[in-house]
Order: sequence, then structure tokens, then C-alpha cells
Amino acid sequence: EASEIGRRLEFSLDVKPHGRSAALTVELKDYMQTLGNDVVAEVSSMEERREEVEVLNQVVGHYEYQIQLAETRRIARIRQGINTEMGFNADGDAAYIVEAKYDVAWPRMLLVLRKLGFDVKDLDKSNGLLFVTYNGDQGSWWDGLFSSDKELLKKGDYRLKVARAGADRTSVTFMNNESVPFEANQVSDLYSAFAEVMSEDNLDI
Repeated sequence: EASEIGRRLEFSLDVKPHGRSAALTVELKDYMQTLGNDVVAEVSSMEERREEVEVLNQVVGHYEYQIQLAETRRIARIRQGINTEMGFNADGDAAYIVEAKYDVAWPRMLLVLRKLGFDVKDLDKSNGLLFVTYNGDQGSWWDGLFSSDKELLKKGDYRLKVARAGADRTSVTFMNNESVPFEANQVSDLYSAFAEVMSEDNLDI
């Protein structure tokens, strides 16, 4: 015989004060099962709990799937080439403007810097700071990209400031080890190398 089950459930979401976690609970308010001409509107406390747990597991499973899907898409986006243009940061310093949200541009920067021959020594995502060392190794990716003998960047320690520049754009400011931004001509000199690597697809993670 055909069987139909109707449920009415009440969900409660208790968000912790720090906002990083929450407790989800569910309560079965109404239950009705029809089996042919028979109607069951009462369930035992054990069955009631089983119904609540089953629904809660479905919700959590769907949430975990959505999180996994979002992370897969985010990683794919990080590996995609991103356009860059010359511009200015919020303080008016010469900077690169990357056409990506901060949460994509930040991890993408780690890949780009590694490809350009920088070692990231320390980082502070909350303030958008990257502390790096440029090795300038012979045979690095830069070699052959420029016909000039001019040294584009001396070996040593540098800092980068990554900041939101609107909803879908991020500014990247190169600075010396005392947080003094590069002059416009130096930013311009490094632009073609930075923009080319930023635009590459499938950088290694």
C-alpha cells in the first residue's frame, strides 16, 4: 500500500558570541503517516528522536557538501589566470590592481610569488601583509624575460601589502623591508613579470 509521511519540524540555530561556530537543533512538532486508510499521528519518543536525527543528518550532510563544493570552486578560481593592471592603492601609492576578490587574490599571491623566486617568510592575512625574501637566483623564471641587463630587483627582504580595492578587486603594493612603498618606476619595471605570472592558468598549489 502507498504510504505518505508528513512532518513539521522546527530548527533552532544558536550562534556563539564569537560568531565562528553555531549549534543547530531540530524538534519534530507534527507527524502524520497515512498507510491506505490508516492515519498515524502519534509517535513514540524514540521514533520522534530518530526522525529528528535523520533530518539533522540530512541538513548537515547537505551543508558539508556545499562547503566542499565552494572550496573546490575557490581552489579552481585561485588556479585560474587573473588579469592585473597598474594603478594605485587606497593611500595613493603605485600598486598592482588584481581583478579578483581578496580571498582569491591572497592565496593566489603565494603561488605567484613562489613562481617569481620569492620565499614567503611570514604572513598576516588579517592585515594583508606578506614578508618575503627575493633570492634572485640565476636560472630563475625572470631570466630571459627581459633583454636589459638592468637588475630589476636586488636580492633581499621585502614586504607586500594586499588589500581590498572594491568588491571584486584587490591592490598589491610592493614595499621595502621598512614598509616604504616602491616608487612608480620600479612598480612599472616589475609589472610585466608580475602580470604575466598572475595571468597564468594552473599554477601549482
